[in-house]
This record gives sequence, C-alpha cells and structure tokens, in this order.
Amino acid sequence: MEWQTCPRCKSSKYRNPSLKLLVNECGHRLCDNCVEQLFVRGSGSCPQCNKPLKRSKFREQFFEDAEMDKEVDVRRRIYNDLNLRQEDFSSLREFNDYLEQVETFIFNIVNGIEVEKTKRDIEAVKEERKKQLQKSRHKKSSDQELLMKIVDEERLNSDDNSRKFFLDKREDETRRAKEREQLLDDLQDSEMSAEAVWESHKRKNSVLDQCTESEDYQMSGLLQRSVIEEPPPVLTDNDLQWFLRDEELDKVEGNMSGPPVASPRSLAEKDYLKATRASSTLELTMGFESVIPARRALLAAFDGLYCKFNRQ
Repeated sequence: MEWQTCPRCKSSKYRNPSLKLLVNECGHRLCDNCVEQLFVRGSGSCPQCNKPLKRSKFREQFFEDAEMDKEVDVRRRIYNDLNLRQEDFSSLREFNDYLEQVETFIFNIVNGIEVEKTKRDIEAVKEERKKQLQKSRHKKSSDQELLMKIVDEERLNSDDNSRKFFLDKREDETRRAKEREQLLDDLQDSEMSAEAVWESHKRKNSVLDQCTESEDYQMSGLLQRSVIEEPPPVLTDNDLQWFLRDEELDKVEGNMSGPPVASPRSLAEKDYLKATRASSTLELTMGFESVIPARRALLAAFDGLYCKFNRQ
C-alpha cells in the first residue's frame, strides 16, 4: 500500500480512489495535488532529493516501484541519443561492446554512480559517432521495414475484402431487381394463377440463395484449410512399439482373481476389436490407441470373477 501513497501529503488511493501519483526523471513520486502546489511556476525542486524539475516532465506512475519508471525514462532518453543498430557496425563483437557500454551508462545514471562523468562519456560517444547517429536516425531498421510491410499487406487485404463485399452486395441487389421485374412480367403474361406464380418464384429464389450460401461456405472452408491444415505426421513402427509391451502390462496387472485377458495384439487377432472405433492419425500421434481402453474394459469385467467370499 506504500507505493500508492504520496510521501509528502500522505494521501493514498485507499482514501481517495481518484488520486493520481506522478513521477519525474528523479524517480520520486508525488500526487497531482502536490505537483500543482510545488510547481505553480512550471519548475521547482523535488522535496526528497532537491533536484530541479519541470512540471511538464511529470507523468503518471506506471510501475509499483517508482525506480522502474525512472529506469524506463533514462533508458528512453539514452536510446533516443544512442540509436545505433547492428548493421551500423562491421562485426557483431563491436555491436555487443557498444550495447554493453550503453547499459553501463544506464546503470550508472539510474543508481547515481558518477553521474557527471557518465554524462560526459555519453557526450563523447555522441561526438565520436556523430555521422553514424545522424544516418541511423533517418534509416529504418529491418524490424520497422518488416512491420510496415505487414501493415501494408493487411491494408491491401482489407481493401480487397471491402471491394469484394461491395461488388457482391451490388450484384445481389441487381439480381433481386431483375427477379421483381420477372415476377411482374409473369403475373401479367402467365396463364397460371397469381398464387402459383408466386410459389414458383419463391422456390426458384430459395434454390439460388442456397447455391450462393454453399459457394460462400466452400470458399471460406478452402481459405481456412489453406491456412490451418498441415500435412499429417508420418508414423513408423517404432512410434507404436510401446503400445504393445505385453510383458510390462502383465507385470502391472498381477493377480486379478479372474480369467486372464489376452494381450493387445491377441485381442486384435481374435476379433475382439470389431465394435471398437479405429484410432485416427491424430490420436495415434498424441499417444492414444483404441485397443488400450478396450483391454482396460475387459480387465475391469474379468477382475474378481474367481474371488470366493466366506459366507460365515
């Protein structure tokens, strides 16, 4: 509950659910009321560390530990200045050394270790790699290019679907208008009664609607299968050997006080599995075979048939 309490005025979210806790670059939290009082002129000092702060830099606390918000802020500022990527270096070793150097800068600033020296080192790196940093700011990374490509493809697919929906809707409206005109012509020219003409048109329209729905369903099924379906796994004899370990099963069963049950292979040879559903390829892949529950049912049925009870 301490992290939900303002350290200056001691107000908490328990007493005031609408309370907002804000943090700045120093990592110390203050409620929004204290920020308004202390930073009326737009700037002021932190009441805990006396560091000069700007009111515009305050933001709502996101993490339970305010130090995490501080680290996120420091990391964002440093990576905004030192934004080199792997393609900017001649070898992976140089890139890893650069990343280690950046992480050292972040650690020192977050924990207050030689802050002024660390800032001077950052400025030195910025000056040393000035040209590379300028090029990197205007160059998109491979991840950004991939993301933009995915977004463009989704936008094109969305446009195609919208266009197809509009064309199908317009085609359906045109077809229904022709059907109404045909119905009026048949009512005028046909020798049948109006009820018979109406029933004939209803049957014809229902058949057309069913055909359209069937085509749409088949197309959607084809699209789903093209995305989801994968080739079935190839099973070998070695994959199914553990299903047929008769000796291990016999050791586990022990004395059942009943007639012995044949092995899984014998059950299949003696036609015990005629009424049992065959296992699918997916079930076999998951480690299931229909002979196992069939044999288990026989074990349960024969168990205890020879058991004799003492009536006394």
